[in-house]
Amino acid sequence: CGSGLNELCGSSGLAVDTSGMIYYSDSMQHRVIKVAPFASTFAVVAGTTGSSGAGLTQLSSPNGISLDSNNSLYVADQSN
Repeated sequence: CGSGLNELCGSSGLAVDTSGMIYYSDSMQHRVIKVAPFASTFAVVAGTTGSSGAGLTQLSSPNGISLDSNNSLYVADQSN
């Protein structure tokens, strides 16, 4: 469990978009990470690592995530 982009701490949601990008929710670090397969590049696409909140750029214990046919990301933000 850690705060690095390549570390998980309470992952509970997983989704894959049409181009193969992998998204996972990291509820203990209050963020959603996108991973490029085979390139091992990681990026925070929602939330702020280690900082929960109710602001437009913050999440609080994100859990379930989903992508629609346009690759729009939906996040079930448990504590908001």
